[in-house]
Amino acid sequence: MALGSFIKGIAKRFAGTVKKVLTGSISAAESAEARHRAAPAPATPVQLPLRPPREVLGLATHTALEISELFLKIHKTGPTIQHVQALNVCAVREVALGQLVPKDHLPPISWQQDPSTSGGSNVFPAPLPSTLVLSNGSPVPGHDVYFTRAKELLFDNEDAFRSIERKPPLPGRPTTRVAHFRKFWDGLSQMADYWDTSLDQYTGSTADPGHVAMDIDQLTTDAKSTEGGDADSGANKQNYTGRRLGTGREMPPKHRDDAVFAFVEAIASAFRCKTERHRMEPKIKLHNLFIPIPHIGNVYRLPKDSQLARRGVVEGPLMGIQCTNQTVFHRPEEAPGEGQGESANLLREVGVMLSIAHKRSREGKTESDPGEGKWWVSKPRWGGGPGGEIGVPQESQDAKEVEPKSAFVQELVDESKKAAPGTKTPIRLGGGIDRLSRKQESGPSKEDSEGSAKGRKRTKRSSAVENWKNLQPAQSTWDKNVVYQQVGKHKNAAFDDIYIVSALYHHISIVHLRVHPQYIEYLNTTAPPDDFVPGKQPWYYLEVTRSRWFDFLVKEDRQEALRGVWGALSFLMRDLGIDGS
Repeated sequence: MALGSFIKGIAKRFAGTVKKVLTGSISAAESAEARHRAAPAPATPVQLPLRPPREVLGLATHTALEISELFLKIHKTGPTIQHVQALNVCAVREVALGQLVPKDHLPPISWQQDPSTSGGSNVFPAPLPSTLVLSNGSPVPGHDVYFTRAKELLFDNEDAFRSIERKPPLPGRPTTRVAHFRKFWDGLSQMADYWDTSLDQYTGSTADPGHVAMDIDQLTTDAKSTEGGDADSGANKQNYTGRRLGTGREMPPKHRDDAVFAFVEAIASAFRCKTERHRMEPKIKLHNLFIPIPHIGNVYRLPKDSQLARRGVVEGPLMGIQCTNQTVFHRPEEAPGEGQGESANLLREVGVMLSIAHKRSREGKTESDPGEGKWWVSKPRWGGGPGGEIGVPQESQDAKEVEPKSAFVQELVDESKKAAPGTKTPIRLGGGIDRLSRKQESGPSKEDSEGSAKGRKRTKRSSAVENWKNLQPAQSTWDKNVVYQQVGKHKNAAFDDIYIVSALYHHISIVHLRVHPQYIEYLNTTAPPDDFVPGKQPWYYLEVTRSRWFDFLVKEDRQEALRGVWGALSFLMRDLGIDGS
């Protein structure tokens, strides 16, 4: 009796503690103590990729055929600095946002303040709405629209995470309400479970007070001891309190993709733009080689016609979103900026921007099927030899396709043909046949109608021989729901401005590339123009400019990333008039 009361008391106290932790009525320290558990593996170090030195990059004289042959061998050699040189990337510079985006379209720092208190009279404390319009006819988003989004990115991480998880705020903390960036905070909370080291604390007899989770020097030793199977050494012997459930290398790539996609989507919605994932695999054409360019989606402009918008038609693309799950970009034996991981990341970014530029250059053009007008697409051919086209003689194929009828069935068919039209053929060959005859006289039953309806829905499956003989062009690379346009390009401008948002670790960077239409044609042709002189034509080389890397776990960096993406979309969505000038 006494033992039962003791167990009930312990259970009641444990339930009360759990309730306090869930409702947030205890302090963060007590909550962290309640989450006391074995230490996870050491945190993945953040090693941002370096830019290749300008002297390494130079103008190449490769033809498009030579470039495609070089990229055909990339699965053997891996991405190298030679692949970057082959695309004539002559410079990669890190610049401020004011140089990356025209300053006229970059939101001022004062927009981070509440517009109701930033100026104006007592009657109209907020500035009047702008009369300017975007290229799709929507009003230009102003200070108030920007601030409603900016204030959500200034929330403390823990406050926003608790709001997303529908938990009450911690004692003494204000109530947080997230609207526009709710999906972003949801994705960021999942990323923080693998990357956020701000709450990491190690306790225990073997704990080192000076140990830091992001200590790169100690990482190698801890990793070797973990790989060696010594579960009782190093950090595994320590007790851990914090947020992390694992390391950054263990994080599913979907968490990063969802967070970055939702971040751009919340900003694009202010300009009446739509952020979409790909409906077909994006590719870039190098001569006769199609190279897949994996990235998670693009930003498109919604058309002015609401009927087209409801049908899912979009215009553009305007901007791309690219994420990588790579965590090692540079090895000690590699030169700075020339590592295989750094070259791979730069190639991915340049490939995405060239893919977007290629799609935008389709404006005013019609799709032509690959191989259209060529004899090998329309003319059946066979080189001869015994056994037919697929190793079976044609005579045996025809004999297999025509199944011989049995003598019994053939006799019934012959009798039905001899009978006069409109008369009933007497069939007395058994009870089963009599019932079948009576069914035919009384008409089809409900079951027969349903069966015939089901039979009509079935489609005939083509045989292997028919599929082999069927001549079809390659799959189209044009999306039927996209009206390809160079949105934001001035009519008289020689170059097209391409922007993407590139993400790695828990950071993003805004990358810009200016592409000439003749460069896209150069990649698709076999040789440069006759008057081509390397270094003389400005269209021949690519210059990549980028912002610094913004950390999603730091609210000041989130603000700067918002300014950069907002400025790029504002520049691309500006109203250029009816004639584009």
